[in-house]
Amino acid sequence: MNIFNINFKFLGLTKKSIDEASIMKYLNRGGATRICFGTTHAEALKLTSDGGDIKAWLNLPFADTIKVMLERKVGNGVTLYEKKNGNGYCFPAKNDETVNAIKDFVKKYQDVVFLCDNLDMSVAISMHESEPGKRTAIGEAEYQVKYNPDNKDTTVERALLLDKLRATLDDMPYYNNADYICAIPSSKTFVREMIANLEGWNGKDISDKVSWRSKDKDLKNIESTEEKMEALKGFGLTFDNLDLKNKAIVLVDDMYKSGLTMQFVAMKMKEAGAKYVFGICLVKALGNN
Repeated sequence: MNIFNINFKFLGLTKKSIDEASIMKYLNRGGATRICFGTTHAEALKLTSDGGDIKAWLNLPFADTIKVMLERKVGNGVTLYEKKNGNGYCFPAKNDETVNAIKDFVKKYQDVVFLCDNLDMSVAISMHESEPGKRTAIGEAEYQVKYNPDNKDTTVERALLLDKLRATLDDMPYYNNADYICAIPSSKTFVREMIANLEGWNGKDISDKVSWRSKDKDLKNIESTEEKMEALKGFGLTFDNLDLKNKAIVLVDDMYKSGLTMQFVAMKMKEAGAKYVFGICLVKALGNN
């Protein structure tokens, strides 16, 4: 192998392929597609009481995104191993130091939502709701900025979302090495405004180069995933004089629901030559797994 052809910024990252079939398979899959230590996976780390060599077990439904984070942030040989029965992943912590390191990780990232989809890595900064009808702090800020920009001063909420976006981008492995950052094309402009106000971002904002040629329907009004996919194809995603070959791109959206739109845009970017596509959303909807 020619070492001069290696991009050292992305060593250790497995590049995923994405196509229409893999997106539809994801949307129709059963089981968990998110990990959130503050809600659905609060009991992921289980201490043992049998006095054996293993002090605790970390059990998680998938390894996407979270595996890289564990290995980078915890260290000490902590990783995730696929269970023999194929039902998820686990790690046996064999000493108190490792158990405490995992506890610290779980506490630090209790609000972050690690997502399992077809992007190379994918997260949401927070859940939108902690339970039905009860928005999280980030969920409330996203709601106010999105739906009440003309009815109240949302300066505080915008600043909170921008700070959280900046901190998450800085903290995630690989994200800050991306060449481009791009808002998902949308009728809402506040995500684009946030990206434009990111101070110290190393890559280039290409949000104004990515658009739908003709978006004549709202996906919210379409019931089946198959029809939504056909609608997205009909919208005609365009890249205005943009060379994506071998680029790493961060896609940003306000809310992650099914993940269809973000994965569709990622697919089109990879078809245009992008090497890596990472996703980050402000919030993850409670209603989807």
